[in-house]
Amino acid sequence: MPRLIDIFPEHDFEQQAAPPQGQPAEGQHQSQSVGGASAGATLTSRSIASFKKHPTILTTVLGFCAFLLIVLVVLVAWYINSGRLDVMAVRLSDLGHRISAQVGIKLVEIDIRGNERTQVEDIQSLLDIHSDQSLLSLKPGILESHLEANLPWVETARVERSFPQKLIININEKIPAAIWKRDQEFVLIDRNGTTIEGAPVDKYANLILMDGDMVPEQAPTFFSALDQEPDLKPLVQAAVLISGRRWDIRLGSYITAKLPDNDLAGAISRLARTDEAHDLLSKDVHIIDLRLDDRMILRLREAEASRVLLDRKGSAA
Repeated sequence: MPRLIDIFPEHDFEQQAAPPQGQPAEGQHQSQSVGGASAGATLTSRSIASFKKHPTILTTVLGFCAFLLIVLVVLVAWYINSGRLDVMAVRLSDLGHRISAQVGIKLVEIDIRGNERTQVEDIQSLLDIHSDQSLLSLKPGILESHLEANLPWVETARVERSFPQKLIININEKIPAAIWKRDQEFVLIDRNGTTIEGAPVDKYANLILMDGDMVPEQAPTFFSALDQEPDLKPLVQAAVLISGRRWDIRLGSYITAKLPDNDLAGAISRLARTDEAHDLLSKDVHIIDLRLDDRMILRLREAEASRVLLDRKGSAA
C-alpha cells in the first residue's frame, strides 16, 4: 500500500511529528477555549497555502471567470445590436405592471382639476387611460406633454400619481384675450399671442379684434401696455398692427388713435391722462395722432369740422 508521502510528495508528512501520548498538541488548549473560530482560521490558512502551492488552480479559476465575463459582454452586445434587449426590457416592464395591478397598485380614481373649458371625456380619450390599469405604467411627464400638445385650451398640465390607486391631473387653461384675423379666418389668442386652435370664436365676440401678420409676436407688449390703464382698456374695441411695428387702436365706435412705434406704454398713458383731464373721448374726434412725442394731433369728424368753420366765419363777421 503506497504511503501518503508517495501520493502527495509536496506535503512534508514526516517532518510533522505527532505529539507524544498524553500530551496535548501545541495550541490544542487554546483551540478548545475559543471554539470553532480557531479551526475555521486554520482551514482558511490551509486553503490559501494550498492555492499558493498550486498556482495552476488559481490561474484556472481566474481564467474561467474572465471567460464568463467575455461571454456576458458578447451576449449583451448582441442583444443591443439585434434589438432584443429593448424587447426584453419591455416584456419585463409589462410583467412588473401586471404584478403591481394584481397587488392593488392600479388606477381606480382620476381627479381632474382646473378644467373649465376642457371636457373630461377629451382628456381621458387623449390619454387612453382606463380603470384597473397599473398606476406604475402611467408616466406623468409623457401624459403632461400629450395634454399640452393636443388640447387647444390647455396651456400647462401637471400629472401626479397618488399611490396606491389615484391619478391627479391639474390643468392650467389659456385665457382668450383677443380675436385675431389670420388671413381669411378668425382665431382666438391669449395675452401671450398663443393661438387657441378650434375654439369657438362666436362665444367671445366682446374681445378686442386684432389684425396684422405679426400680431402673435407683438401681442404680449401690447397687452402689457394696455393693462397699465384699466380705465382705458375696456374702451379699446380693435387694434391693427401697421407694418409689424406700431398700432392703430379703435376706441368706441369711431375714434382711431395712432400710436408710435416706440414707447407704446407711454403713448397709451398720455392718451389716458388727456382723456381724464379734457374728456377727450366724448368729443367729436375722429383721429388722435400720438406718433409725435411733443404733441397730440386731433382730427375732427367732417360734420364737426364744418360746424367749427361756420362758427369761426360767424365770429369774423
